[in-house]
Amino acid sequence: MNVIGKIMLLVSMLITTFFYAQNMNKEVGAKINLESNTSSDLLTITGTATNITDINMSLEYELSVISNSNGNNSKNGQSGRFTLEPRGTKSLSTTTINFDDTSDLIILLLIYDKNGKPIAKDRVEFVEGKVVGEIEKKEKKKLG
Repeated sequence: MNVIGKIMLLVSMLITTFFYAQNMNKEVGAKINLESNTSSDLLTITGTATNITDINMSLEYELSVISNSNGNNSKNGQSGRFTLEPRGTKSLSTTTINFDDTSDLIILLLIYDKNGKPIAKDRVEFVEGKVVGEIEKKEKKKLG
């Protein structure tokens, strides 16, 4: 493939990604809820889904937690099928992990339609125990 062909392929992939991203979280909302217990260095993570439409939805989810703390790497993934009532909210999965101010952590919640197409997502990232990424952007919007 020549250089022009590669550039055309890259541009078409970027355009597809742009339009695909515009359709996320339109019918279903994904939310990662965090609860910390500083006295015991524990972080409880709960993934929730909200149906924004007036119809029942049969969906799948995947909640991934990737952590690096004191040189120890781990990945925890939970997934399953669920049904959302119209305008309903459902807690999908809860997990508790050790977490301190040296921890690097990525939490990702993906929700898929019945055909396996991602339709909603939420992501939270911590670097050295401090939030970066999605929550930081939301907080800046509220403050700015």
